[in-house]
Amino acid sequence: MSRVRRHQHPPAPPHTHKVPKMAVCPVCEHEGAPFVTKQLSSTGWILFVVLLVTTCIFCFIPFLVDGLKEEVRKCSNCGTKLGVV
Repeated sequence: MSRVRRHQHPPAPPHTHKVPKMAVCPVCEHEGAPFVTKQLSSTGWILFVVLLVTTCIFCFIPFLVDGLKEEVRKCSNCGTKLGVV
């Protein structure tokens, strides 16, 4: 007897985008998702200055690369800075 194997699909990959985690504000004690903004990290600023001095044309590249940015998390209720990721 032969067994018929059915093709099983692999499990779906996890979401690739980052979802803000729940946080508790130490100031107002609000519990909820923080407000997240992205800003250029110090490494990005250094690369900007180096590219500005050397090429001047490509100095905008650090602003386009997500790997050179950091996430700043703030309380959605009072705006207190909760951390940088």
